[in-house]
Amino acid sequence: MSDAELTRRLEQEADEAPPQDKLEFVRDQVRHMRDLERRIEDVEALGKELRGQRRHMETETLPDLFMELGINNLGLEAEGNMPAYDARLQDHYHANIRSDWPDGQQQEALEWLRDHGLGDIIKTVITIELGLGSGSLLDKVENFLNKLKIPYQRQQSVPWNTLTMMVKDRYRNGKPLGTKDLRVLGATVGHIVKLKPKKEK
Repeated sequence: MSDAELTRRLEQEADEAPPQDKLEFVRDQVRHMRDLERRIEDVEALGKELRGQRRHMETETLPDLFMELGINNLGLEAEGNMPAYDARLQDHYHANIRSDWPDGQQQEALEWLRDHGLGDIIKTVITIELGLGSGSLLDKVENFLNKLKIPYQRQQSVPWNTLTMMVKDRYRNGKPLGTKDLRVLGATVGHIVKLKPKKEK
């Protein structure tokens, strides 16, 4: 390519290149998106911190204060643009055999349920890997899994709401759980103060 052709090509490419002000505009838009990303991260972090503070107040600070004063209900009148609110002390139950627990800890909890006649609330998922072209084998596998000696994985879990209801029922039936049992089941039992807007009459 001659010098003249090279010069012409460079001039042509320069003519086709986006104007600098347009590039700067796009750069500003990218910068704005970057800033939005950071703001979203900051807001999410703040939200997590505020939810933690609220959780501490509703499960520890306020229940302790309500019980110290011997009250189970306290109202707030409407103030400014805030509606009236009611705060109520309630029994609180929660239990969860977490999926991120070590296997040994999960198995200890599942064994506890079986030992106490509650094995039926355990949910079992069996995963089977079949190779390509094994469609006709599927029905046989469902009926004769062990007989066919096909490798499979078994995962067991208990829905947290079912487990929580079991714990709640035991307490309501006068069969509270010991500290160790609560630990094994990932359960907490105590009080909570729930805040709700008052219904307008």
